[in-house]
Amino acid sequence: MEQFAVKLFKQQQDENTQKLSGQYLSDEQMQQQQNSEEQNQTSDPLEDQKQEQQQESQNEDQNQNKNEEKKQEEAVQNQQQTQKKKMPEGFEIDSLIQCKQLALSEFYKQDITIAVDGYEKVSGGFFGADYIVYKIKTFPFNWDVSRRYSDFYALRNVLLKLYPANIVPPITRRNKGKRNLSKSFVQKRLSILEKFLQKLVKCPELKGCPYIQRFLETTNEKEFKNLIREMEKVKEVHKLEEIRSIDGLIQSKLDKDINIYCQKSQEYYHHSDLIYKKIRQLSKQLFVDFYNVSNTLANIGECFSQLHDQSQTFNQGLTKEEDKQPLLEEMYITLNNMNIQWGETLQSQMDHVQKNLQFFFKYYNQEGRQVKETLKTRDETTKKYYDYKKKLNDKKERYFNLQNLQQWDLPSNCKYTSEQLKSNKELAFTYMLQKERNQEQDLREKAGYYSKAVYEDLKRIMNEKVQEYSIHFKSFGSLQTDNIQKLHFLWADILGSLDQLGKGNKKMLMQQKKIQESADDFLDEN
Repeated sequence: MEQFAVKLFKQQQDENTQKLSGQYLSDEQMQQQQNSEEQNQTSDPLEDQKQEQQQESQNEDQNQNKNEEKKQEEAVQNQQQTQKKKMPEGFEIDSLIQCKQLALSEFYKQDITIAVDGYEKVSGGFFGADYIVYKIKTFPFNWDVSRRYSDFYALRNVLLKLYPANIVPPITRRNKGKRNLSKSFVQKRLSILEKFLQKLVKCPELKGCPYIQRFLETTNEKEFKNLIREMEKVKEVHKLEEIRSIDGLIQSKLDKDINIYCQKSQEYYHHSDLIYKKIRQLSKQLFVDFYNVSNTLANIGECFSQLHDQSQTFNQGLTKEEDKQPLLEEMYITLNNMNIQWGETLQSQMDHVQKNLQFFFKYYNQEGRQVKETLKTRDETTKKYYDYKKKLNDKKERYFNLQNLQQWDLPSNCKYTSEQLKSNKELAFTYMLQKERNQEQDLREKAGYYSKAVYEDLKRIMNEKVQEYSIHFKSFGSLQTDNIQKLHFLWADILGSLDQLGKGNKKMLMQQKKIQESADDFLDEN
């Protein structure tokens, strides 16, 4: 019995060693080993019982091995099923991707304020055409530079190349024909170019681009021309590793919530684009309406001027002094002034409508179009990924049904056996077609990057719009308050003139001049 126990213990040790090393003996090999051991030992009356126990132990080990394999496969399947239950349709695990890292400049750290506060017409010389330069001031650095429209165009173009997933602010379109140097056109362009620069420094990703800082600070003409040439040579980014960011990382994320947000944003901007167009049309109509009313008031004033001339002719034709009506002449002068000056206040309203409604909403109309273009690119990128994923899954299905592992392009580090892969479709799909899976991964990361970048930009833009509208229309309201105050002084002047009828023109003119000075003082203070 002692000899039998020693032999059984040795056999269990050998089997445990085989399990640890991952090598298992066949039944024939096991039998040969048993026969060899029997020859080296003397016969034992309990030999039959011993062989039965060995056979039972061997069967138990084989069953245990199969159970372990089955449990391993079930664990993989359960993990996959659990992930499916947790993930809504269209969900993809988000990831961080390494990209080019930008140096953190003082410009990026500061709260930047940019103003395009004027323009200048520059002669093109004997052979060249005249052009406009726009004066840009950047605070708190007190940079002061002048740039042509083509310079703005070059800056925006390089940003589109380097940041394909970000919503780059719009500028006015290039004129294909003759340059338009009219005051109205230049002011409209100035307003939009200022918005463009202000929007750039509000976007964290774009603000980190060194080309923006160099655009705003470079005063040397030769250095700036070199900068323009450098920007024109920049190639469009196609790989995520080529994207530039401050921390050297970009996020890729595809999920149901982001997809819904982008879809609803597309619907919102589609409808709002039509509404903004209508607002612009109505703003133009309001501009025309103010012009017509101003012109009508001027015509009425002209009528009173004609009545003044008629009353003057009438008085000059009379021989008796007491028959003359000099107050008529004074009254018609007052009424002429009233309508002319009233019309002039409406002319200032035309300017306010043009700058604060027409130009303002034109920019946001263009911004909406840029948002729609970026959303379209995001949709195309996402569709490309899902189309490729479906095509690859169909191919995996065909290859799995064929059960030919040579076609599967399995990675060298795959730890599962052929039988395990052939019997488990989901497990096989995880490892087969390695090259195509890598391509799918690249497309997924790109689609996720576009979705995440557009999603963050849209939220930021909508939040900023509330603040921008508030600031803009507070300023617009202040202008209207000034106009109301100016109208108050105007009508006070007219009432004073009517009170002074027959009391002398000199006093009326002096009072009118004094009131006008008071109005100017009020406007200067505010």
